[in-house]
Amino acid sequence: MKSERWKEMGWQGTSPETDFRAGGYLSLQNLLWFAENDKMLFDALRTKSRGTRSDFEYPFAVAGVNLTFNLVELLEVKETSPSTSSGIAFARLIELDDYAFEKIYVLAFDVLEEEWLNYPNANYMDFPHVMKSMKEVLRSLLKDVNSFDELEKRRKRNPL
Repeated sequence: MKSERWKEMGWQGTSPETDFRAGGYLSLQNLLWFAENDKMLFDALRTKSRGTRSDFEYPFAVAGVNLTFNLVELLEVKETSPSTSSGIAFARLIELDDYAFEKIYVLAFDVLEEEWLNYPNANYMDFPHVMKSMKEVLRSLLKDVNSFDELEKRRKRNPL
């Protein structure tokens, strides 16, 4: 159903179907899981209520689709045997928690927001640079991590 209200949520047009190309159905599942399981953070990021904002803000929902695509690659989800520290950490975490991907997705969205806020006068053209920076921060946080408790402690020691 086409509607201008889709844009209010952060889709690029009046129908989100074209925005799903990068992350597919999994990206929709991730956005829904985020909304249902961390409503306060979801609302803060969706409404852009944190920090000093840029004149141009990234579209929230489309950013979520891009995060899914980037996390599938970073965490080596499609690989049978991960070879990077991020992929190996994810393999450990998914054994401990069936929602490991979703939890990392929420963490990644939060890191993306922080990186956006730290990027001076960010605009639409800067989004790929901010995404790249988010991936580097996430790689660092995941390096040799063995549990979500350890990941949380690492994040608190190294606030963004």
